[in-house]
Amino acid sequence: MDGPNSRSTISTVQGLILIALVIAALTALSLWRNYHSQVDELAIDGPDGTAAQVVIFTTRQCPFCLAAKRFLKQHGVAYTELKIDTSPKARQLFDMLRGTGVPLIFVDKIRLAGFDERLLTQVLQAKGLMPAAKRSHL
Repeated sequence: MDGPNSRSTISTVQGLILIALVIAALTALSLWRNYHSQVDELAIDGPDGTAAQVVIFTTRQCPFCLAAKRFLKQHGVAYTELKIDTSPKARQLFDMLRGTGVPLIFVDKIRLAGFDERLLTQVLQAKGLMPAAKRSHL
């Protein structure tokens, strides 16, 4: 089946694949820009009336949410909690940010899905919101 028709078919398929890749790349770029513009607008007032640096989306029954809040309190990190199961506005914002599970934590504009104590510690320390752990010298 070699011949002019098979070469033409291959060229057509390659062209269609290229078009599909360009469309996928443009769609991904659009979604990325949309997400970042939404995160940039995540200006939620903290406890002192200024923009919160740490925002945590939670539900009442989520054990990981409780653990994350306990961790933040133990380390003296101020945060603003948005309860998506009791606040329609919090739920709307969570959906707009394409939240899929809780806790969803924002430290400045850094998004952390779930509660990973080590990662949260690193991000808080990098942002100057939590002092670095002191090492004992023996």
